[in-house]
Amino acid sequence: MRRPIVLLLYAAFALLNAAQMAPAEQSIGLLTNASQVLCLSADEASRGAEISIKGVVTAAEQDWGGRFFIQDESGGVFVENISNVQPAPGDVLAISGVSYPGGYAPIISKPHWKKMGTAPLPAAIDVRSRRQSTN
Repeated sequence: MRRPIVLLLYAAFALLNAAQMAPAEQSIGLLTNASQVLCLSADEASRGAEISIKGVVTAAEQDWGGRFFIQDESGGVFVENISNVQPAPGDVLAISGVSYPGGYAPIISKPHWKKMGTAPLPAAIDVRSRRQSTN
């Protein structure tokens, strides 16, 4: 009778020790700009990191089912807003949501947004001058 108890205690100790040695997943923390979202790996984005950003809607087509792009001072990111309600280009929004890998780059999923006002679209970047300066 003593041997099964010893084996049970040994197994419990081994499991407890293994659990302590396993690396804990680091919490990503709150993401507060588009660049932070875009820098996530697919694995990190799939963990549903919390996002809270403010920016200008740059693209929102009627046939996108509510989805749109938003840009802040750090970059632009796609928002998977599957809804009948869609903001318009130029709307300034405060958005909260979670990260998701997306088909091409990380995106904002499960968004909750509020219109804060309107603003002009950000100026386009002249990529021709960038190419010429790097040659």
